[in-house]
Amino acid sequence: MRSEFNLIVKLHDNSLDLDPRNSGGVDWPGRLTPILRAGRGHLARRGTIAPYLAAADVMISDHSSAGFEYLLLDRPLIRLEMPELIARTSIHPEYVALLVEASTSVRNVTQAVEAVERDLADPVRLSVQRKAVADELFYKPGTATDRAVRELYKVLELSPDC
Repeated sequence: MRSEFNLIVKLHDNSLDLDPRNSGGVDWPGRLTPILRAGRGHLARRGTIAPYLAAADVMISDHSSAGFEYLLLDRPLIRLEMPELIARTSIHPEYVALLVEASTSVRNVTQAVEAVERDLADPVRLSVQRKAVADELFYKPGTATDRAVRELYKVLELSPDC
């Protein structure tokens, strides 16, 4: 791992299950921890990915829903091409196309490192596409609680000023 990058690896919860259907039978934390410690890496163990999304300057993902959430931050997203994952999990082709549109696609580690370097040097590349996909997927992001509370006040026939 190049020393100029800090790397946080957040595994999908299924990757922690040693069942071969979920992790390939690999102890991913056991395999990754020594590699990450040798550089500037960290294996994230918290269940929620939100703090890691907020901290990241660039994200590398497969077709995780977290990749779509990351689009709301309008930061570079790198997509690992995983055709076997898409086939096995029946990810809808429309979602695949949306993520392809809003990200840089790579097939191997070398391409991923090159994409990280390129996207960190030019983080606005694909910004228009990221925003367009986020707008298509998310309705008024960041306003759900306010809208829900207003509706509850209406149902309860209360004034928001009470």
